[in-house]
Amino acid sequence: VLDVGCANGLYMVALARHCSRIVGIDINERMLELAGEALSRNGVSNAQLCKQSASSLDFPDGSFDVVYSFSTLLLVPDTLGALRHIARVLKSGGCAVLDITGRYNLSRVYWGWYYRRKGHFGLNAFAYSEIVGRLEEMGLMIDQAHALGVTDQWRYIPGLHKLKLLDRLFHAPGERDLDYRISNHPWFFPLANRWYLVCRKI
Repeated sequence: VLDVGCANGLYMVALARHCSRIVGIDINERMLELAGEALSRNGVSNAQLCKQSASSLDFPDGSFDVVYSFSTLLLVPDTLGALRHIARVLKSGGCAVLDITGRYNLSRVYWGWYYRRKGHFGLNAFAYSEIVGRLEEMGLMIDQAHALGVTDQWRYIPGLHKLKLLDRLFHAPGERDLDYRISNHPWFFPLANRWYLVCRKI
């Protein structure tokens, strides 16, 4: 398993016991230190950490059965290059789980502005039809797609962001999560803040 943008190793710790080997990459040395500490603290012995860029993965073709990337691809300047590398290092029949930022929502506007103020280029976001086409060109076919955040637009409107009652209304526990149900309705699905895509390499 490969974690692209492993940060502090949170997901690696959770998944390590379910796989024979897990590798985490990140470009931030401090994050790799924190990941190493978390893996050690939790007694994980089948993990490896590497300093690498998501858009230039240094692994042979077909090295991994599973590749996942959460909260990372939006901040990689060459997102499509990163996706091509993910497809390349994935075995035929392997699974990629990808967190993709949607273009048509206030979250993208807010966070793009936020990161530009921090000196970053902003963020990369896609229309759903566009990302599906791009992934298919790379040999990644979508098995499942889960949308989130359509009802969270209020968080990015001055004044409304303080209404915590709305958060409780739209994000009740479990199957009562209204945002998930609305975000995955065909009318609203293209407007999601993000999609979690489960892809199979053909």
